[in-house]
Amino acid sequence: MEEKIEKLNSYDWKVRDLFIEDKIETLNKMFQNHGGYFYVAQKKALRDTLLSIIKGKRSLVYTNIRAEYEDLVKKLELETIIKLEKGSVADAKKELFDVDVGILEPDAIAAESGSIVLFDFDGTKSFVAFLPEIFIAVAEESAIFDTVPEALGNLIKKYSKMPATIQIVNGPSRTGDIENKIVRPSHGPKDAYLFLVK
Repeated sequence: MEEKIEKLNSYDWKVRDLFIEDKIETLNKMFQNHGGYFYVAQKKALRDTLLSIIKGKRSLVYTNIRAEYEDLVKKLELETIIKLEKGSVADAKKELFDVDVGILEPDAIAAESGSIVLFDFDGTKSFVAFLPEIFIAVAEESAIFDTVPEALGNLIKKYSKMPATIQIVNGPSRTGDIENKIVRPSHGPKDAYLFLVK
C-alpha cells in the first residue's frame, strides 16, 4: 500500500523542493513544450515587449489585471481597447468576436505542468483567454504554485466557493483529432504568451 501511495505522489519531488529560480525554469520549459512563449520581464520593459508582440494588431480586450498593468494596457496604441468587467460579457459579445489580443492576470500558475489556472465566475476570463488570436497572461512570482492540485486548493480557500468554470491553459489551442497529429491552432488563440513580471 505504501508503494502505491508513493507512486501516486511521485510528482512531488519534481518541483516542491526547488528554489523559485528553478521553479521558473521548469515553468518556462513546460510552457514552451506546449507551444507557448514564456518571458521573464522587468516591469519597465513590459510595455516594449508587449508592443513587439501586438505589432500590426488593432484591438485588445482585457480583464482581471491590477491597476498598474491596466494603465500600461491603455497606452498600447491600439484602435480599440475593451475592458471586460464582471457581468459585461453579454453586452460585449459582438465586439469580442473581432478582437485580436486578450490580456489577463491568471489566478495561479502551476510550475510542474506549465499551466495557467483561471477561476472564472462569470465568463469574462474565458472570453479573454479563448476568443482572441493572441492570448497574453501577465503574472508575478506570488502566483506560482508547484502543481495544479496545489494551485486549485489555494484558490478554493481564497475564494471560499467554486467558480462557474476552471480553465487550465497550457499554451495555444491545439488538437490531436486530425489524422492523429497535433495541429495548432485548432480553435482559440494561435499564440499564447506568459509573462512573469519582476
